[in-house]
Amino acid sequence: MSALSITFHFTEAKIHEWNNNLLHSLESLIKDSLHIKNFMISEVHTEYLNEGKNYNVLLFFADLSDRENFMSGKLASLDQEIEQQFGNEIMLFVTPLNKISSSFK
Repeated sequence: MSALSITFHFTEAKIHEWNNNLLHSLESLIKDSLHIKNFMISEVHTEYLNEGKNYNVLLFFADLSDRENFMSGKLASLDQEIEQQFGNEIMLFVTPLNKISSSFK
């Protein structure tokens, strides 16, 4: 199994667009992807963030190859769309997670 964490940081002005548009688009993209085995979309709670909000998408893949295919295909397209539509108002932090130990099968 292979995992990928994507954190979205939104300025306060763009949170409404996340809730109304991007969240649904992202869910559709994930559900339509043959590479993704499981996923979790979460609001990130932090006491250190005073401006905007963070959301995280945790994606699980059957293997490293599926993760790489997703990153080079659908994720690259999503990143370009967000950049064109929102510029600096939304930042993406993509973190490939390489398992050391896990209770997941």
